[in-house]
Amino acid sequence: MKKTILFFLFGTTLLFAQNNLEKAKQLTEEKKFDEAKSILEKIIDENEKNAEAYFILGRVFMAQKEFEDASDTFEEAVDLDENNSKYHLWLGRAYGADAMQSSFITKAVLAPKIKTQFKLAVELDSNNIQARVALAQFYLQAPGIVGGDVDKAIEHGEILVPVDEPNGRILLAQAYQEKGEDSLAMAQFEILLNKYGEDKKYAGIYNAYGYMLLKNGKYNQAIEAFKKQVELAPERANSYDSLGDGYRKIGKLELAVEQYKKATEIDPEFDPSKNKLEDVLEELENK
Repeated sequence: MKKTILFFLFGTTLLFAQNNLEKAKQLTEEKKFDEAKSILEKIIDENEKNAEAYFILGRVFMAQKEFEDASDTFEEAVDLDENNSKYHLWLGRAYGADAMQSSFITKAVLAPKIKTQFKLAVELDSNNIQARVALAQFYLQAPGIVGGDVDKAIEHGEILVPVDEPNGRILLAQAYQEKGEDSLAMAQFEILLNKYGEDKKYAGIYNAYGYMLLKNGKYNQAIEAFKKQVELAPERANSYDSLGDGYRKIGKLELAVEQYKKATEIDPEFDPSKNKLEDVLEELENK
């Protein structure tokens, strides 16, 4: 009888913890981060080996831009469940976010750790598309001295094309552009625009296409691409942010301000537009 009671209590405790985890996930999606954090910390206090609680808490810290705390918390999740591809992916993302706001020396220290986590995420689950995209982007963006490798980015882009054509071809286009092979880069976008150019789900293609055009000095074409992105995804702050970047590039600062303001109206926490809006307003004041 005593064993039966203990088993019942144990099962009830597990069910209670699972229900609270689901509640914390929902609160995180609703951006009620303090409430979610309170629940998760209580779960961890009661069971320090609950890997998923650490993982969700790490997501909360990421949303709050507390990247060092996020890294520490994801590390706990990985230590508890080292074979979870998702945990390694988010640990790599946390290291990357921390690196973005760190000194050059810290970036150099974090870069190998970022690559290691993304590689582990892909090795543990070859179907984890987000992990493969993250690894390919690392190879594409990181300097060679810390592990960047454009050819490896191309390899992963080619692997992605059959399973996620938009991400795969965008990666290939960016890698070809990095290598100075602009005609090959443009060919990737031509395929994407022909297939998905009117599909709202893939409005982000115009974002990547527009920035490629900006980099090539084709400013007016880039602005038209960003306008198409706004047309397809008017609910996204990033659509207006990108169009603002296009106007800023050709010196139309007032129009850039309008777009950055629209982005911050949609998402008051959208830091790229908030920061650029301050910079452009200061430029206008100093003209």
